[in-house]
This record gives sequence, C-alpha cells and structure tokens, in this order.
Amino acid sequence: MNNCNFAGNIGQDCRINTINGNNGQITVVNFSLAVEKRKKDDNGNKQTLWIDCAVWGKRAEALQQYLVKGQKVAVSGSVDVDLFTKNDGQTIPKLNLMVNDLTLMGGANQ
Repeated sequence: MNNCNFAGNIGQDCRINTINGNNGQITVVNFSLAVEKRKKDDNGNKQTLWIDCAVWGKRAEALQQYLVKGQKVAVSGSVDVDLFTKNDGQTIPKLNLMVNDLTLMGGANQ
C-alpha cells in the first residue's frame, strides 16, 4: 500500500489548472509543502523536505482559496518520486503527492 502522511507549511500560493477529462473539465490545484526534517545538516541547521502536492476535482475547487503561502496543512495520499536536475547539473529526487485527505491547521491568515 502506498500511503504517506505529511504536515508542514505551504511554500507559495497554489497554482490552479483545468484539464479536459473523459467527463468534462477537471480542476487540479498544485502546491509545494515544506516539511521540517528531524536531521540537521553538518552546520546544525534544520533541513527542509519539499513535496509537490496535487488536489483534484471538487475538493480542489473548494480548497483553492485556503491554500496560500504559509498555511499549515496536514496531507495524506500516494507518493511518487521523480528526478529533478538543478541548474548546476546535480540530479536530486523530488517527491510528488496525490492528495487524498487535507486538513487545514491554521497559519498564514490566522
């Protein structure tokens, strides 16, 4: 079973797109979630794990106004890993989460 849970802060306001599906247009909302790692770097600084999240359909339409930079959220869903090439040529893994459940925890506008 592929199910992960994360809690963190939204890194920037969400991006809203509409795509054509078999039953008409479907809304998708994408946002980046910053999750603090337990492990610190060699200098003792906290490390951040960035997760690209996607919410689909009616839930996306209802939540888009709340998914703003700084908002604290808890999400769960299925995760996939892609490779991302930075400007310096370094390849790093990138997590993508298809969100099944999302809980607003306060934050940006509270």
